Amino acid sequence: MDYKAIIRKFYLEAWNNRDYEALKEVMDPKYHPSWILMEEDGADLVWREIKYITSAISDWKYEIEMVNEENAVWVWYKVTGTHTGNFFGFEPTNKTFEAEGAAILYINENGQIYDRKASYSFEDIFRQLGVAPPYWELHQYVKDYKASED
Repeated sequence: MDYKAIIRKFYLEAWNNRDYEALKEVMDPKYHPSWILMEEDGADLVWREIKYITSAISDWKYEIEMVNEENAVWVWYKVTGTHTGNFFGFEPTNKTFEAEGAAILYINENGQIYDRKASYSFEDIFRQLGVAPPYWELHQYVKDYKASED
């Protein structure tokens, strides 16, 4: 099985080119990781994620590096974009950002993704957009915060 082709279709065709048909080809219809709190399953769930993110970051784009082992493909990627719409409650800044992330995609015998674990730093993105302070300043925004005296 050509795992790299599946991953390229997922990130480069579905995400970068906003290709729902490509997404349907690579997503298991039962795909629904426990950490995602949406009602849809399979390609529809990821399509909703793509539409939401690209409504705020219209030029969201992945660049990928891959390593694969059996049915799990490890992906290291860079994502870039310009904040042109409401994004997690933050009004558009029209600033660009670049962030790195990693994911493990699990692929079944039909060549479809049935699970995904992914991580990139929204803190890095928000900081580059100028909409959130660095972690070490967050306590200033928490009501009744008291630093530990230890």
